[in-house]
Amino acid sequence: MRKIPITPLIKTWVVLQQMGFTSANGAIPKSIGSIVVIVSIDNLCRYNRSYSMPQNWNLYFPSYLIWDGWGHIHVGQELRSIGLQFWSKHPLRNTANPSKFAIPARGHEYSVSAEIAFRADDACVIDFGLKAVSTPDVLPDGANRGDYVTGEIGLSLDRSVLLPKEIELSFPHYKWRVDAINADVTPYIPHPTDRRALVRDESRLQYMEVESTMGVNNEWERPTTRESVCGGFIFHCELRLSNNNPK
Repeated sequence: MRKIPITPLIKTWVVLQQMGFTSANGAIPKSIGSIVVIVSIDNLCRYNRSYSMPQNWNLYFPSYLIWDGWGHIHVGQELRSIGLQFWSKHPLRNTANPSKFAIPARGHEYSVSAEIAFRADDACVIDFGLKAVSTPDVLPDGANRGDYVTGEIGLSLDRSVLLPKEIELSFPHYKWRVDAINADVTPYIPHPTDRRALVRDESRLQYMEVESTMGVNNEWERPTTRESVCGGFIFHCELRLSNNNPK
């Protein structure tokens, strides 16, 4: 069977997804002109192992971190993290393909295929080229260390999920340069069942480019407070250093 370079497939998948041609599981069974594209996110890496991990990443930065020791962040600043944290709106799915990759998806998230590097009662680690932690409820039932999973995730620069000491000591250290910052100014609407609560209107995602986390203040002419930037920020970062063996 002829090998198909994976890079054009990935680019095609990303463009078609942005145009709304993909289904919920990432498949593209659509005919466009005289071209029929049938690609599954689970099958991309069957064709070729030449996929290379990107150096530029979208990392979520909750606004409360400004007042929790990080301070304000500006474009050009270098940051460090011990791994990353991830979340998923839907549980990840099992996959038989032992491939690791991350492809940009809607809302600054990623479609990934990853290996489960660690799982315990209160934490898990997945490896898609970078390592990220979360709570184990995002994994499929019965999935264990060494299994592969796929799905859409978001990545956060700061971590709230802790690992056992022996795992923490060997967790990779990353160094980032902030190349751009987007403030999440998506409007909030009343919760459908609890009118006292507000939720993001996912149908009207909005981002505003700023030079620093103080930029919302300059644009809206009001103090940058927890409430004014409750949606947080997306840092568009270049990975400058990855130390996978910090010992």
